[in-house]
Amino acid sequence: MPFRAVLFDFGNTLFQAPDAAALLAEEGVEQALAERLWQEIWDRAMTPEELAKGRDLSEEAHRRHWMELLSTAEPHAPGSAPRLYDAVMRVESWMPYPDTAPVLAELHRRRVAVGVLSNTAMPLHPVLAGHGLDRHVQAVVESYTLGVEKPDRALFEAACQALGFPPDQTLLVGDSHIADGGGVLAGLTVLLLPQVPRGAERGLGAVLGLT
Repeated sequence: MPFRAVLFDFGNTLFQAPDAAALLAEEGVEQALAERLWQEIWDRAMTPEELAKGRDLSEEAHRRHWMELLSTAEPHAPGSAPRLYDAVMRVESWMPYPDTAPVLAELHRRRVAVGVLSNTAMPLHPVLAGHGLDRHVQAVVESYTLGVEKPDRALFEAACQALGFPPDQTLLVGDSHIADGGGVLAGLTVLLLPQVPRGAERGLGAVLGLT
């Protein structure tokens, strides 16, 4: 049966962060090195060890752990870590992918319940509202408000409850096999999207064939 509800991850699924490598290049780091540095920072940030540190349980923890990660760039661009954090890691600076708005609007037209489920230390509703997307979203579930992070099944279960549909009728769409893949343990079907070039559509149209 087609899914009656869809839960979307926020970062790298519906929204994309600013180009951190470009910001490092503006700090005087050679472009190729800037790209390598940022990829190393991001890859480390997405490891099970880093995800288990609880950085998305409070804004203070988020800043502390990300500043540690961003310190990798300091030898190449002194003083860049706090500037990178404020420019890249705060959710209000993130932008929706080109296909985010049309896919959410179409799901809304089909009367498919839509939720956003994220490991985040900051409120997402103002960001969604700022881009006119809040009218398509019935529930926003954030790790810092519940005190639990993906891949803990409790967060997925709370999101399904907020949407009003059981896990077997809900599709989860994300980008991380570690964090979002935890939805399988809660009984959800999980669609993981591969990375795309900056500025490209995210591939969210695949969801429309499943609802």
